[in-house]
Amino acid sequence: MGISRATAYKWLARYRDEGVAGLVDRSSRPHHSPLRTDPQVEAQVVALRRDRRLGPARIAAVLDLNPSTVHRV
Repeated sequence: MGISRATAYKWLARYRDEGVAGLVDRSSRPHHSPLRTDPQVEAQVVALRRDRRLGPARIAAVLDLNPSTVHRV
């Protein structure tokens, strides 16, 4: 069927627990993000990008963040 054994067993368990409703497509989005960047820091990153047109490396230096964090924001 083109799926892994683990996926097949996961679907089977959902069917047994919830019936046909358990087989409906589900979002892969996480329910929560405990390590998400602080919204205030995100706002600072966006403001620097918009107002001063800085790239991730320079914004990271200004805000003392990792460049990959700035890039993700």
